[in-house]
Amino acid sequence: MPQERRPVKPQFLPFGLLEPRSAKQARAKADEAIQRCCELSTIQSKIFSIEESITQLTAEVLESLGDVTISEASKLSNSVKKLLKEVQWLQMPDV
Repeated sequence: MPQERRPVKPQFLPFGLLEPRSAKQARAKADEAIQRCCELSTIQSKIFSIEESITQLTAEVLESLGDVTISEASKLSNSVKKLLKEVQWLQMPDV
């Protein structure tokens, strides 16, 4: 039977046993925020790896097409390009 893990009590208690409830709540919210940041960075990493795979596949497809020209109808319009620039809030980190 697996043993239940108890939450680790913080070592830093500046108020001792008389710590105000607001300080306890702030500590709990900080822990939640750190967990959410870790989850978001994991999701961002997965997105970047998928984008990289898509880029590689696109390059392979274009290479396999050779000299085939792309029709004007399939090219992005200026309004779509502008929208894409405005929505690029998720940037690849510089490596």
